[in-house]
Amino acid sequence: MSEESRKHSQGVLLRFEPDQLEMIDRAAELAGLNRTSWLRAVAIREARQELGATGAKGKGKRPSP
Repeated sequence: MSEESRKHSQGVLLRFEPDQLEMIDRAAELAGLNRTSWLRAVAIREARQELGATGAKGKGKRPSP
């Protein structure tokens, strides 16, 4: 499969401590997902929340406390 035809074509390198990775793997298993799918889902969910659930690029900044 060529890079252009992949749905998710940008890679991201993340490093975790062994205990953190074990926790992530357990959470992914509970959700019925593999590690990558779980991390992607959680990252996207949190990004949307940070952006005010709109997902709008550059908009929805959180107000200062």
